[in-house]
Amino acid sequence: MARPKLVRHINQSDALLLLKEHQTLSRAAFARALGLTRKTVTSVTSELLEQGLLVETGETFITEATGRPGQGLKLNPDGAFFLGVAIDIQKLTAVVVNLCGEVIFEEKVYLENSSDPMVVISAAVKLVKEIVSKRLNSSPKVRGVGLAIPGMVSRDGVVRFAPQINWREISLRRILSKHLTLPIFIENDANAAALAEVYFGRRTGASNLCVLMLNDGVGAGIIVDRKIFRGGQGYAGEIGHLDLRLECAGLREQTGFLESVLGRVGLFAGYGKPVKKIRDLKHFTNLLRKQDASAKAIVDTWSEWLVLAIRSIADLYNPSLVILSGELSCLYEFVDSKVIMRLQSREFPTVDHLQVEVSSLGENGRAVGGAALAYDSLFSPALD
Repeated sequence: MARPKLVRHINQSDALLLLKEHQTLSRAAFARALGLTRKTVTSVTSELLEQGLLVETGETFITEATGRPGQGLKLNPDGAFFLGVAIDIQKLTAVVVNLCGEVIFEEKVYLENSSDPMVVISAAVKLVKEIVSKRLNSSPKVRGVGLAIPGMVSRDGVVRFAPQINWREISLRRILSKHLTLPIFIENDANAAALAEVYFGRRTGASNLCVLMLNDGVGAGIIVDRKIFRGGQGYAGEIGHLDLRLECAGLREQTGFLESVLGRVGLFAGYGKPVKKIRDLKHFTNLLRKQDASAKAIVDTWSEWLVLAIRSIADLYNPSLVILSGELSCLYEFVDSKVIMRLQSREFPTVDHLQVEVSSLGENGRAVGGAALAYDSLFSPALD
């Protein structure tokens, strides 16, 4: 039998999630949507109002069954705050998200040596403490901080392997917990970005999707029934390390084949095609907009690897939606029609009705993903 405290927490979580997706509801609408009695809904919403998580809108709703007027309810944007930090090769990106899912603050700190874990961790701790104290006035409404890591993270918060920043076996949660009193959430950056799409993206509320993270490395974050699919130890989604050609056997272990051709290094190497030296991503996109033939040839080759990655995701996980995220996702606009045509021409059930789009969360998607990790805890019933 479920314990009263757990039932109450489940009802509160369901009520918050319902308002996140519908913005404004009456108590009668709550009762219908959640299958609860009016008395139970009154109790649940009263507690959430007392906690400052809900506010009355002043808008009057008329209950169809009784004709009685009732106050509308909505989430209080200042009822809770969630921090997200993304660790990258050259920088830390931090954001603050409010209860309504709006990014209200962002900051970047550039790093001289991201391969030294303690340097990065010290910078992250300093950044979080400064944001909490100076931007949020040490508010008790800060619900936690989530860190998005470009690597393999175990369920107990150990960074097992992060080749882009050269980390191995770093007990990140244990180290951070010595310096931060906030609840700490740690996740692979693609997983975090996928959860951000569920709560804050263009398709808010989508229950089955996959984020394909395209940066120096390549990874996939999979959402199944609104939850991150982590696999047995937490390492699912390492699609960048798929070995898709026989000749890839000579590659170094830490350089997965797919990310060696779909990530930044392979792209800027030009796939053996004669091309002007590509200085950076902005330079490359400028060449594409000028219809530079060699740049076009490179992005066309890149699109073939992208099709292969999306097909692999579709065959393995069969999501309804693939969202492209990360810095290289800006290239999709130059190849979108070709990619869709190649997917449709396959005539295979796993890609039937598959939708592909670019994330609406922009360059801070991974940091917003970190905040989503903390945000998700508010909508997930506690089991203890």
